[in-house]
Amino acid sequence: MISCSVCSQEQMVGTVFCGNCGHLLVAGDKPYQDNHAKKVFSESIDTPLTGESSTKKYNSWISLYFQDNGEIFSLPEKDELTIGRYSEDQPILPDIDLSKFNAFENGVSRLHCVFKRVKTKTFVKDLGSSNGTTLNGFRLDANSDTSFKHGDILSLGKLKFQLLLHQD
Repeated sequence: MISCSVCSQEQMVGTVFCGNCGHLLVAGDKPYQDNHAKKVFSESIDTPLTGESSTKKYNSWISLYFQDNGEIFSLPEKDELTIGRYSEDQPILPDIDLSKFNAFENGVSRLHCVFKRVKTKTFVKDLGSSNGTTLNGFRLDANSDTSFKHGDILSLGKLKFQLLLHQD
C-alpha cells in the first residue's frame, strides 16, 4: 500500500490517482516504480483498442490504466462505449476490444459492459456478463447503471484497470 501525500488515504501499489482526493500519485515524467512498469505515465495510446490499425490519439473523456502492465489507453470520444472482446462468430461487436489483454482467459464477455456519459455524470453498466463486473470490489447488478468517479477500480472478470476521467 502507498499513502497519498495530500489526504494520507492508503492506496494500492500502482494506483495512479488517489481514489479519495484525485491527487496524482506518480510523477508525470517518471516510469512507475513497480515490477510491471513498462510505460511512462505521460504516454498516450499508440494502438487503439477499437480494432483500428491507425495510430490516432484520442481526445477523450476517459482512459483505462491497466495496473498489470502500466499501460494507459484513451478511449474514443463517444458518450457511450461498449467494452468486451471480439469473436469471429459475433454479430454485434464491442466498441472497445480487450482481446490483446487475454480477455477470454481473464473472463471478459464478448459484450461485457458499457461506459456512459450523461452531461457531467459517468456510469458503467454490466451487460449480463458471465463473470461479472466489480467497481472498487463491489459486484455490479446486471443491466443497471452505476455511477463511477475518477480513480475507481473496475474489474471485468479477472481483468482489472483504473478509470481515469479527463476534465473538459
